[in-house]
Amino acid sequence: MDLENLLYRIINGYYYISIDNIKYKIISPDINIKQQAHNMYLNTIDEHKYDINSWISDNQIQHLLHIYGIWNKDLENKLNSIVKDLEKTKIELYKNFYNSEVRASIKQLISNINNHISDLHNKKYYFDYLTLEYYAQNIKNQYLITNMVYDIDGHRVFKDDSFENINYIFLEKILYEIHKHVLDTSTIKQIVRSELWKSYWNVSKESIFPGTVKDWTDEQRSLVNFSKVLDSIREHMEAPSDEIMMDDDALDGWILYQNHKNETEKKKQQISDKFSLDKKRAGEVFLLTNNSDERQEIYGLNDTQTNKDIKEMIEITQKEGKVNWTDLPHVKREIKQQLMAARTK
Repeated sequence: MDLENLLYRIINGYYYISIDNIKYKIISPDINIKQQAHNMYLNTIDEHKYDINSWISDNQIQHLLHIYGIWNKDLENKLNSIVKDLEKTKIELYKNFYNSEVRASIKQLISNINNHISDLHNKKYYFDYLTLEYYAQNIKNQYLITNMVYDIDGHRVFKDDSFENINYIFLEKILYEIHKHVLDTSTIKQIVRSELWKSYWNVSKESIFPGTVKDWTDEQRSLVNFSKVLDSIREHMEAPSDEIMMDDDALDGWILYQNHKNETEKKKQQISDKFSLDKKRAGEVFLLTNNSDERQEIYGLNDTQTNKDIKEMIEITQKEGKVNWTDLPHVKREIKQQLMAARTK
């Protein structure tokens, strides 16, 4: 992958393709064309919304998926669970990034999870092509494509916006070539991390592209957005290392870890305010509640070690009954640490 060539293409806002040995110029659509394309989508939905014989509803899709054993509530719950597992796994990658063996193992696990999520998405949206929304989106995409293709002299190749006289075999060839040139998020991120892009970004920042944001292409806007994200992360008081900054999954893990930490601190403050707790005087705080949601919220504020200590306390009290607080293993460890700290002073 030639990142330099891709960067120049994004900066210019166009690229070239060849169909049957003829060269065509693909120019990213401007905001007016995008608006017209979206209006076509809305008009198509409005014109055919009562044509129930040609399209099926979301409820009908769910019924078909269930009948054919393709998708059900259990798989929906499984998908949601796997997405959460992916987030947890990325956090573990960030935490274990400098253990090469563990890192390799976690990277493979992330790849497997992503593949699993992709498979589940294919099942969930298996019958979407039968919906009116899918048809309307195709109309929208066709309008965009026909307004993007120019010949080498700068003239539009598709001049009939009604689609009535379009050579669809030729259009399919165009779509195939354009699809090959689509840049995914991972590639955009690689370009942003390249030294060549940094040399542009560090000099001109947001004025790097002509006009205002509305005049930029989607790819140009993506470059600036991710560049801003990286700048913000570098300025963070707990900014990750350059190695982690260069790894998409590990960087995602750092962001998720920081978000989780911030959310936990926010909830702790809310609960402290709610129960009038004095955090300066409190060591371990126990809150009693009969509300299941409240109990889960409080329990979720504990870190992994604290949850292990709680589980250990429950097992000991269930086995031995009444137990002195100072005899609990985690309390003994804490007392021992305090004594050792006092001796070193």
